[in-house]
Amino acid sequence: MPENRDKLKSYISSVILMAEADAKIVMDEVSEAEAKALESAEALESAEADRRIAEGAAAAKAAEEKRVVASRLCTRRRLLEYREYCAGQAFEEVRKRIEAYTATPEYAEKLCVLLVKAYGGMPGITAARVFLRQADMKYQDALAARLPEVRLEFVEGRFVLGGLILMSEEKARRVDLTFDSGFSDLSGRFSEITGFCVED
Repeated sequence: MPENRDKLKSYISSVILMAEADAKIVMDEVSEAEAKALESAEALESAEADRRIAEGAAAAKAAEEKRVVASRLCTRRRLLEYREYCAGQAFEEVRKRIEAYTATPEYAEKLCVLLVKAYGGMPGITAARVFLRQADMKYQDALAARLPEVRLEFVEGRFVLGGLILMSEEKARRVDLTFDSGFSDLSGRFSEITGFCVED
């Protein structure tokens, strides 16, 4: 019987060794599968983290670009407003100087010169209308004396700075030498040069 016991012990030992070997193989396979699964999960997590970082960076870049554009627009708007303010101040100064000039004795002579200049643009007329500001109607006699060969009718014009308009129905022409037109032309040239308008 001791022989059978030894055989049984030997058989049990070999079965245990085989089971341990099989268990080791299974454990190695499980460990390898676990490592692969863990590596795959880490790669997915890393890719997701990279994607989130890229999205965050893109969103931050877009937000910064938007902020920069808004800041530039704000700066341009302020600069434009400042330029318009300066232009407004300059034009207001010009307007004041024109108003001061129209109150001087030299202005009456200037009106006469303007009338002769306007007449030069339509020679040979026998009658014409002269448009003046209400404040300039007092110069009618002096103006009529400059063109005695033309029958002049004086009419109140719709301008405020000064100067005159000569209109001939014979020639179907009108010559505008008002300070208002000159001021408007100056404003237009200013807009062309600077690229913006000056609102009155």
